[in-house]
Amino acid sequence: MGGVEYLLAVYGIFVFLFLLVYIIFLAVVYNSARKRGRSTMGWIFFAILFTPLLCLFLLLILGETEEQHEERIIEEERLRRSVRKEPLRTEEKIPWWRLEGGTLTISGKRAVPDYFIGIPEWDIDRSSITTVIIEEGTISIGNYAFYGCANLKSVTIPNSVRSIGIDAFSGCGSLTAIINHAIVPQKNFVDIEFDGVNKSFCILWVPAEAIATYRTSEVWNKFKNIEAIKEEEQLRMKVRSDAVSKVANQEFFYMDGDNQKGPLSIDRLKLVGIKPNTWVWTEGLDDWKAAKEVKELNILFNKPPLPRL
Repeated sequence: MGGVEYLLAVYGIFVFLFLLVYIIFLAVVYNSARKRGRSTMGWIFFAILFTPLLCLFLLLILGETEEQHEERIIEEERLRRSVRKEPLRTEEKIPWWRLEGGTLTISGKRAVPDYFIGIPEWDIDRSSITTVIIEEGTISIGNYAFYGCANLKSVTIPNSVRSIGIDAFSGCGSLTAIINHAIVPQKNFVDIEFDGVNKSFCILWVPAEAIATYRTSEVWNKFKNIEAIKEEEQLRMKVRSDAVSKVANQEFFYMDGDNQKGPLSIDRLKLVGIKPNTWVWTEGLDDWKAAKEVKELNILFNKPPLPRL
């Protein structure tokens, strides 16, 4: 009997530890689903039917819901402002990209994220993207950021970008123009960022003083046609950059239907996607005006032309 009781005790301890570990895994699944804005009870049920490890793997692949991503960004901004003791504007969200008429615009002093796991925010509209404009201030372009944008024809990269990730533009077979304003070519990447791009056909536009450097730099020297950016294009970028810097701290209220929103900076207005006829007001204006009538906002509606071939 002593041996049987001993085996039963060991078995009982084993079952207890197994259940404890299983419950811990279920708790991890629950927490992971909650953080990503997914249905917690649904994922717990799925984990019981199958295995918690499979659920954790799937949650990692799926990532956050769009709503959860937005809420997290707002909460991060809330914390940042609280540390800096800035007032929080509850209407203000923090969009950093906008897709309109086939043109994807990236703004803000930030890095375009890596997408080793997860998909870009614009993935659902990937096939409609024909132009990518990355504004001055962006510091890097992440892995797989624009991977497989098969209809992408033109990319504008500012001088502020210092690195481009793996396969960032791979699979962009329609790409015919890359306008790279960097005086010093981006070097800290490998030779697969532009895999699938026809480097004999695609024209690489760079600052005139940097042509020789690009022709001897890894990756960039694979492009057969490296041309100087036209003076008017350089002037346009400088004027645009100066204009944005000058009014960086200026904020506007705007009307969304019958609702007044703001105040928002020009960067925020751009990413919110206000229209030329949207009513806006800022300190110094006598009355509300259409956005197109406010000279500080002209940069939001003037599309940059491609360099002339």
